[in-house]
Amino acid sequence: MNFKKNLNNIISNIRNSKRLHRFLNGIWLFPAILTVILITLSALQINGSSMGAYYNYFYGSQHSDPALIAGKPQSIRGDEWLVNTQRTIAQKNDNFDSVNKNIGNGEDETLMSDVPTNNWSAIFKPHNLGFFVLSFDNAFALRWWIMSYLLVLGCYFFILVLLPGKRLLASLLSLAMLLSPFIQWWYLYGTLGSIYYCLFGAVVFTKLIHSKKRIHASLWAILLAYIATCFILILYPPFQIPCALVLVMFAIGYLLDNKKHVDKKKLRRNLIYFMGSIILSTSVVGLFVYQKYDIIKTIQNTSYPGQRIIKSGGYNAEHLLSSNLSPVFQSGKRANAYLSGNTNQSESSNFILLMPFLFIPAIYISYKKYRKDKKINYLLLSSIALLTIMLAWLFIPGLDVLGKLTLLDKVPLERLLIGLGLLNFIFITIFIKIYNQSKERFSISLSVIYSLLIVILYLIIDFNVMIKFPNFIGYKYAIIFSLPFAMIIYCFMRKHFKAAICGLLLFALLSTFHINPIYQGTAILTQTPLSQAIQDIGKSNNKKWISDDGIMIENFATMNGKGSLTGVYMYPQLELWKSMSNTNQEYIYNRYAHVNFNLDRNKDEIIKPSLVLANRDQLNVIIEPCDIFFTKNNVGFLITSKQFNDGEASCASLIRTVKYPSMTFYIYNLN
Repeated sequence: MNFKKNLNNIISNIRNSKRLHRFLNGIWLFPAILTVILITLSALQINGSSMGAYYNYFYGSQHSDPALIAGKPQSIRGDEWLVNTQRTIAQKNDNFDSVNKNIGNGEDETLMSDVPTNNWSAIFKPHNLGFFVLSFDNAFALRWWIMSYLLVLGCYFFILVLLPGKRLLASLLSLAMLLSPFIQWWYLYGTLGSIYYCLFGAVVFTKLIHSKKRIHASLWAILLAYIATCFILILYPPFQIPCALVLVMFAIGYLLDNKKHVDKKKLRRNLIYFMGSIILSTSVVGLFVYQKYDIIKTIQNTSYPGQRIIKSGGYNAEHLLSSNLSPVFQSGKRANAYLSGNTNQSESSNFILLMPFLFIPAIYISYKKYRKDKKINYLLLSSIALLTIMLAWLFIPGLDVLGKLTLLDKVPLERLLIGLGLLNFIFITIFIKIYNQSKERFSISLSVIYSLLIVILYLIIDFNVMIKFPNFIGYKYAIIFSLPFAMIIYCFMRKHFKAAICGLLLFALLSTFHINPIYQGTAILTQTPLSQAIQDIGKSNNKKWISDDGIMIENFATMNGKGSLTGVYMYPQLELWKSMSNTNQEYIYNRYAHVNFNLDRNKDEIIKPSLVLANRDQLNVIIEPCDIFFTKNNVGFLITSKQFNDGEASCASLIRTVKYPSMTFYIYNLN
């Protein structure tokens, strides 16, 4: 009885706790829930990597991967499971050094790679800091989910800046943004970081502008400098430039909208602090550039990616508006039929763009408000201006001056979608704000008519896509997917904002639930027999490795802490290949590339080594297995799935055979 009474008293005290009540009804409940989820997933070593592609490669599809919890690996996301994940493991096995000595003759990992390093710049990549304090699999899981965590929180707090108190709305819309097809298909730091740093930057900028006390302004300025530095050191301009343009648009619009609400003297002081934060961030970045100048210059002078100049115009308008078909792209077979297989699921992905359909209602509401109180909504105006610039760049040729002024000439057209997606998110928030403040409300009949026009538009688009690519969608999908956007827009027009955002969230989930798997640990790479064999053989020998089996095992030696000439070179090591180039072939090897070897097995013919560009990012070295090039570069081991016949490689002796149900690898010593 006493126990029951005490328990009831405890429950009663909890219920009556004012602090708990404030917490449950405050803005920190949603972040707290996200934090618990983040900690749980990290503790359980659960991630969303597609590294499970190796299980099918090693064991065959008839075996069930014990680490795969849900979904299936996406082979198309090679930038993740083939490059970024394996280079991260390689860093662990090289003590997180800034220069990984096991990639060719050594490669600086602080620039183009998103991997943990012991360089001072690591403090500006907070998603990687877990690797220095946690076990590897826990840190890997933490890194995977903390990017989602920061994106959702960035969206959440941004929405609350424009829509104070709308906690549920902010939570739902933030999750919908995370589940955007573009973000899930391009789930890497360069994608998510470019967005969430801009959103956090926007939030901190508003706090700085409204700061009344000098100490608060200085603290916000320091935080803004940190965020700006993190953003710049992502070092992927094709995603950063569009997002930065959106941030500039927001800052200008917000300042113009709020200049009358802030004391002019304090505003001038806060803007000085803002400029100070920019100077501080620029100084830190300048120091980094100074230290890495030679490598940056090498990257800029490459054949690929080099200093690309992108021309405006020529984007497919039909594809831009086809985000309603995002659920279909989760099928690899159907996606390959789209655009006749000239693209892939990542390149074809998009955001769920509602902005084109909210544009007219937003203009109408703003016009009515202007007629009433002569007040211009500069945030909406600046959004429309940037939308106009982006659409002009996508579709109108010859806008070279615009490209130079905005730096859009450094952004491939399909990468510009990240800017449109971020602008789309902000536009939805602005629309809710101005419509919620307005007494106007569109009638049921007008909302129905407008929604029916959207259905008709999408029926035209979908049937046109069906005719062009009959193996992509049929009549059923063409009709079904013409409806969701119209239903969501109807709810927006009727001021049913929660229903509209729920519809958006459900459609986003439908569009992305099958993209990234739920996977546990990294054992398929770190504890697989091939990795264990490489580590065992390399314990007492520092000779370098090569492989001739293409991309699947190109990084395995490097990943296991052994020197290798095979693998991904984030920037070219020109001196390594010059000795092999008999003619001026610098264009071929002066690039970011997957480097693999094709060993000649014709015992009756001796060939000279040659370099072949198989793709813009794939370099094949055609060479004899006993060529002197290997001796000069300290190569002593070969991994291959094709055993040598007598006379094909007199210098090669078999030292280990690694058998899997679907593959057998032979490890040779090259004397």
